[in-house]
Amino acid sequence: MSESQIPYDGVDQIATMTFNRQEKLNAFPGDMVREFAAVLRRFDLDPDANVAILCGAGRAFSAGADVRQRQLRTREEFDRNGGPQGWGANASELLMRAVNWKPVIAAPHGFAVGLGLGLTMESDLVVAEAGTRFQVAATKRGLAASRYWALRNLRGGSAFATEMVWQRSNG
Repeated sequence: MSESQIPYDGVDQIATMTFNRQEKLNAFPGDMVREFAAVLRRFDLDPDANVAILCGAGRAFSAGADVRQRQLRTREEFDRNGGPQGWGANASELLMRAVNWKPVIAAPHGFAVGLGLGLTMESDLVVAEAGTRFQVAATKRGLAASRYWALRNLRGGSAFATEMVWQRSNG
């Protein structure tokens, strides 16, 4: 069995999920999306985990989907999968599939691009390292980016309001 691309570590009721494909800046190929879905399901069903932290190993949180892997698909594979993502590797709404809602904290650093940005925006709380670079990469590839635009607009104001409340209550 190959080494996990997303190790799950549970300590003190906190599940830490680390994207660990450092040589590709934690870009998600199809098998990593499927593994992440399984890791999220494990967290959802883990009675000893009350909160999850998403982080990336190495220089980046995540460079998004592994576009190169998708581009290397044959036409037959593309047709069989019904698109570039691959069967069972649709990353849309990964964090929304839970049965038992538990908060998820994204801890981005370095780069959070495309899917990495989406996972950040879909998390319940974002604690970003200073200097983290966020980017919507979909429009450059001719893909719809309205989901990320909407999440960014939604999170922008509410994240600022939350930060103000926490600073006031802790300060």
